[in-house]
Amino acid sequence: MRKLCGMSSVTMKNTDGNVLGIEKRGEAVLNQGETVNWREKVKAYPKKYKICVVRFDPTGRVYAVLDDGSSTEEIIISSKRKRERALDGDKVVMHICSETEGESETLPQTQADISKPTKLYGEVTHVLERYVNPKFRKFVCTIDPDRYDGFMCPVDSSSPRMFPMGRQKKKQEGQDVTTTRLQIYKIRIQENRFVFEKDRIVSVSYQDKFNQLFVVHYYEWFKNTPYPMGIVTEVLPPCDSLSNGLKILKLMHGVEDSWPQEIEMNFTDSWKIPAAELTGRACGDFRKKDVFTVDLPDSQNLDNALHVENLTDGRLRVSVHIADVSYFIKKGSDLDKEASTRAITFYPCFHGEPSHMLPSLFSTILCSLLPSKDRLTLSVLFMFDKNGTLMGDPEILRSVVCSVQRLTYEQVEMVLADRRADDGVLPVVRRQIRDLCVVTSYLRKQRLGDGRFFNQTDEGEQETNNTMAYMLVKEVMILTNEAVANYLVAKRGNTIPVRFHPPPDLARAQEWLKNFGKEAETGLKVSSMMQLIKKVTKEDSNKNPWQCRDEDEEGSIPNSDVGDFSMEDDSEELGSVPLTKVTWENIRNTLENINHSDLELQYIIGNEKGHPKQAVALSHLYKILGNALYTNASKQRHGCHHFSLQKDFYTHFTSPIRRFIDLVVHRMLVACLKGEEPPYSARELDDICHHCNNQTFKANKFSKMTQCLHFALKVQLASETKLAFVETANDSSLQVLYPHEGYLQATRSSTSIPLKHLMPSKNPDNGETINSVILHFKNSIYDYEAIVPEVTKEEAVLKMDRFVQSVPKSSWKNVLSSLKDGDMNEVEDLLDQMLKEGKRSLSADDNLLSRISEITSEVDVRTSTKDDVAPKKYVDFRCDFESGQVVQVQLTAGMQQGLLVPKVQLLNMTPKFNFCIEHRENPVNCFAQLAAKPPDKCKTIKQYVESWLPLVKMMVVHNTVSEDETTYIRDVPVEWFKKQEKNSPLVKCGRFSLKKDWCEDRNIRYKYSEYYFCIRLDGQQVWSSTQIKYRMLKCYPGDMFHTTKPHNQGMLLVVHAVTSSVKKDKETKTIRMEFDVHYSSCEIPGELFDQDKNSLTGCTIEMIPKLNQDK
Repeated sequence: MRKLCGMSSVTMKNTDGNVLGIEKRGEAVLNQGETVNWREKVKAYPKKYKICVVRFDPTGRVYAVLDDGSSTEEIIISSKRKRERALDGDKVVMHICSETEGESETLPQTQADISKPTKLYGEVTHVLERYVNPKFRKFVCTIDPDRYDGFMCPVDSSSPRMFPMGRQKKKQEGQDVTTTRLQIYKIRIQENRFVFEKDRIVSVSYQDKFNQLFVVHYYEWFKNTPYPMGIVTEVLPPCDSLSNGLKILKLMHGVEDSWPQEIEMNFTDSWKIPAAELTGRACGDFRKKDVFTVDLPDSQNLDNALHVENLTDGRLRVSVHIADVSYFIKKGSDLDKEASTRAITFYPCFHGEPSHMLPSLFSTILCSLLPSKDRLTLSVLFMFDKNGTLMGDPEILRSVVCSVQRLTYEQVEMVLADRRADDGVLPVVRRQIRDLCVVTSYLRKQRLGDGRFFNQTDEGEQETNNTMAYMLVKEVMILTNEAVANYLVAKRGNTIPVRFHPPPDLARAQEWLKNFGKEAETGLKVSSMMQLIKKVTKEDSNKNPWQCRDEDEEGSIPNSDVGDFSMEDDSEELGSVPLTKVTWENIRNTLENINHSDLELQYIIGNEKGHPKQAVALSHLYKILGNALYTNASKQRHGCHHFSLQKDFYTHFTSPIRRFIDLVVHRMLVACLKGEEPPYSARELDDICHHCNNQTFKANKFSKMTQCLHFALKVQLASETKLAFVETANDSSLQVLYPHEGYLQATRSSTSIPLKHLMPSKNPDNGETINSVILHFKNSIYDYEAIVPEVTKEEAVLKMDRFVQSVPKSSWKNVLSSLKDGDMNEVEDLLDQMLKEGKRSLSADDNLLSRISEITSEVDVRTSTKDDVAPKKYVDFRCDFESGQVVQVQLTAGMQQGLLVPKVQLLNMTPKFNFCIEHRENPVNCFAQLAAKPPDKCKTIKQYVESWLPLVKMMVVHNTVSEDETTYIRDVPVEWFKKQEKNSPLVKCGRFSLKKDWCEDRNIRYKYSEYYFCIRLDGQQVWSSTQIKYRMLKCYPGDMFHTTKPHNQGMLLVVHAVTSSVKKDKETKTIRMEFDVHYSSCEIPGELFDQDKNSLTGCTIEMIPKLNQDK
């Protein structure tokens, strides 16, 4: 017998060498030795105790619902302590507390309080049943760095922490507490039993604890222990490649690629539709119709098809055909159980294989609506008049189709744009697409009003540049999902799964109106939202407010050359609207193209991602709206409205190959069509909806994190600059929004810029508007060769409008008005007029231009270009950051909790001046090394030095960078080379020289001085060796040299180095400084050290001198 945690015991049998335990694959044993009959206690105290089911929702909120379904009230569990040992879905006994988390008592209510829904709080007192046996469930964990015993912390914060089996309970005499020894086990299945045995012991240093990941299997939660026991089975590889990163992300999100061997398929890939089935679907035989599919080019699961028939009386019949997966996957089968567990197909962003909800036999062959193949479907038929108005109720029937053509969104986009290229679209299909465009344009106008010009990407959908094609297909699918929901409600009542999206909270809606209501007059989307949000704030119960949610779209924003400073605090000109320069250039280029379509111009104008203030307003709106969730319609006391889609009842029906909830809806629909009983009870639907919500959240996060991983691997090779919109500015940080790279919002490291890393010269001031802050700086900034005119003011004001084109508000409002009226000729005339007026008419005023032209567009401290005037020590300048401002950042990659993620490296202030966030955030990593072990009992001087010197170096680096006694020198010629001393590794080095008098004039110390250097190589080409790696990273599997665009932009390489020597040359009167490269987050190309090609390189050098007391 072996004690665990000193509280309970488990039998460990040494049956075969290292075999330590054999466990049956059964239910987890709970409550051994329990003396209280909790079910009887619930009966005795029905108001105090309730039998409930615990729910963990995707946002991390934990609550409980009554097990018997007698009430839909949610009982909030406000802390981990109050959920005891309960896991998601467990049946528990809840102790009901008051609405303020106290003891059970009645609180006095005001008349206003009575109308508000009350909140119930409770705590778990006993776990009755496990919903799913957690034994041997996998978790990805890190080690608690503050403990020596290998305590495991799951990356998923909602999961309980675990102490590892075989852990060291007590610190041994003389043990290095910073190193943790872990016992790794092997787990195998033998005769329906789990067998675990010792494998090896690994040592984890203190440095590795922060980013080393492990696979831990949940074992048991013993009585009276605060945490469960886990079994460590795998040390995960570093996240330094697509394969390693994808493996880690799949483990983190519970993604399975393999299928249990016991699942029987019952079908083969040569299966044909039986004659009896064809006879039963004779009324829905569309095989002679010209049905077509539209999907992404690499999509394998084609689960919907379209057909448009132009009738003789001018009406249009639109048929939507959805793969009938319910025919193949029977409820209750082993395959159905596995599909319900997966619940959704997980898609990596790069060109890897998706992890399908169904085996490939069904997802890519039998159920996929492939061209020239007979396939079973469920069809919804709509009738429209010649104006696009929907006529009557849709017809729903079981059917069979044979697609005539598979199209991509790009092909449909070309048809809609009326481009005459050889797109390969059949003439009969081309006509259908154009007819369908008329219908969907009308539907979209009815549903969204002014918001119809704004593209909406579903949560979790991969983004597409083919906007018009995507919206055409999407509008049809929305109509179909709504039709099926209304049909099922009419036939079954409210016991159906629906997509529920409530309106925003009243207080948060009021705050949004206060902060962003002024943006309504210059933006189509915000304008369409304004009246709807106002209805929420007025609690209008007669009408349902709506909105249309947005996701980000890929794109890039070019640089520009506009002055950065004004000598006064010039706020944005009254009566102007800021557009990004890329939007303005897109408008110009579209108008110059005589073959452009009206739709192209509409979507450029209506795309709020090109309007900084509009994009920020919408981003804040989406945060107060939250996400739509699946729910049983009978649980919603105040209706089942989908706020974001303008629908009373809405479900998911159109993607049964990749979403389990759609398969459930199919089964309910088929039962209705056949006159059978409902296949699911209300309780079953509750469990399915809850599980599908969690899996959908995981799938969306998985997709974004794979995008982040792919991007991080790219910027690890070569950093990239991005334009971002300031979303929030306060006295602690700047939060930025990437309008065209929505996946970057998934990581805090790429969106948050703490102000302490900018090191302002004094505490921030509040700005003039909400979400604004004023920062003051005092820096020493020089040019290697003085070419900059004098700055005369005591404090210059840094302008951040280089990437924005301001247009007159009145003219822009006229453009929007004409667009809403559908007068595209007037829209083009107005835009042409604005373009012809040129830059002067779009500026604030001529006086402001003249003031800007008098000073430099970069920060400089030279007071004069004359030799007889000494330069200033510092330049004082300030920058006003506010919501909706456009800034430029440089992104690189770094490790965060074991994952490689994008992070902000530089914040660009002017075309030639940046703040390095990287070394200010982590100076030790950039200029020193983490100490390998803490100082211990030292018996010799050598041991003392080895023990304390690394710690001293860490403290010196931290103190030096924190003091911010930095000097910036721009355009310094640097010579790069490599050296290798005997028995030492190859070191990358560099050297540069400064004139002695020049240094003395600027108070740059060089005698007995040691420096840390942040060196920036601006405008560097991406070298051929990096280009090859970059291209390989972007190509398709098996096609290593796919014709993708290389990284052809210039890059700013950031290198962190430490002084190796400082020498004075008396003949030339120069100071030569040499340095050793210590760290660079990007790969330093070998070509840089080729003396024949690159003898000297112009760099910006940030010199950080060690403090005198630290030398």
